[in-house]
Amino acid sequence: MLIICCILLFCSSIVVDAAETVGVMSMSVEKSRLYLGESTIATITLLTGAERVDNLGYPVLAVKKATVGEFILSDQHEYMHEGRSAVRYRFTARVTPLDSGVISLGPARLAGEVLETAGDSTGFFGGTISKKISFEAPKVDLVVLPLPTVGRPAGFSGVIGRLNMKVSAEPASLSLGTPLTVKTSITGSGNISKAKCPEVDDPDFKCYPPRIRRSDNMLLCTQVVIPQNTSITSLPPLLFSFFNSSTARYESLKSISIPLTVLERKSGQASVPTGLQLPKFQESKPLVQFFRWWQGLLFAVLSVITLFLVRYIKNVSKDEMPFTVNNSASQRLLYAEYLQIAEDALSINDVEKFYLSLFRALEIIESKTDIAESSEINLLFEECIAVRYGRRKSDHEEMELVLGRMKSLQVFAQPDAA
Repeated sequence: MLIICCILLFCSSIVVDAAETVGVMSMSVEKSRLYLGESTIATITLLTGAERVDNLGYPVLAVKKATVGEFILSDQHEYMHEGRSAVRYRFTARVTPLDSGVISLGPARLAGEVLETAGDSTGFFGGTISKKISFEAPKVDLVVLPLPTVGRPAGFSGVIGRLNMKVSAEPASLSLGTPLTVKTSITGSGNISKAKCPEVDDPDFKCYPPRIRRSDNMLLCTQVVIPQNTSITSLPPLLFSFFNSSTARYESLKSISIPLTVLERKSGQASVPTGLQLPKFQESKPLVQFFRWWQGLLFAVLSVITLFLVRYIKNVSKDEMPFTVNNSASQRLLYAEYLQIAEDALSINDVEKFYLSLFRALEIIESKTDIAESSEINLLFEECIAVRYGRRKSDHEEMELVLGRMKSLQVFAQPDAA
């Protein structure tokens, strides 16, 4: 009995505070001094000792006047400690202050379990028990500065960071009333998720709301505008203002004026879809005038081959859109195909494909020389553009009505005269 009592007293004397012997936890931030509207990354690091930590949870961070995103385990790395394998854990989360001033993050806490020697007689024979353990990291202060009011541009976007902007417009030469696609990309570092697209807003253009795509480091804006007169010579520059936290100054990005050529729409001229360039042939020099006839022959042969290829691709995949040509018989066939594609899209309620096919069909109608200016055609054009570029939404019932209006035009009801 005396021996057993001595064993129990020895085992109980070796039980110590697990948090002091198992590991240590610390917290750091990517930026401890930032401006209101910026975010920073908080990193919590746990270095374990020789004891293995099981059932490790995720950190809990006490904070006021800031939002904390979900912690993720960004790194788990084994290392040697006193001749035994141990583990380093790193957890990260995005912290966004909600007010200026000094904001305290923490303390941060993290729970887990460790195996330790049992306190009863089984401990003498290697018996273990699971014990809950809690790690704690001391608090870290953030200094949050308000954005300066001096020098703030009227069109300030609210974005803080370092950014670049690129603007393009296609096509550079177009007929009056043809859509012009303006693409603006803003890239860099900062809170781009809060950025608004710079838009073309000019009385010489009919402007539609841009489509927006976002990621952590990019904002892509696609806007459709339609020139309203032939005196237009360029697309006006776009402006985008932001606050550069590195220089502590407001900065403005200004695109260059993009040259444009807007022509009167010629009778019988088909609209060219945005981004599609028709072949251009230079005038032959006087010494090679003799060879112009085979150039026309080659172009005719290539046109026929292209038409057959388009027909083949159309039969293989209904998703492919045929190109527009000026031949009357081909126009009739393509017009019927576009209406069929629209009907197929209606059956599966594919709004984007439905209005795109109707838009292409309307371009064919507009290219016919024997079709007078029609308010109904113009109205259908406007509806297609408005739905495709997010100005308004359309449902299945409305799509059925629009398709019925298209069919009622009957522009190809009779064969074209020879």
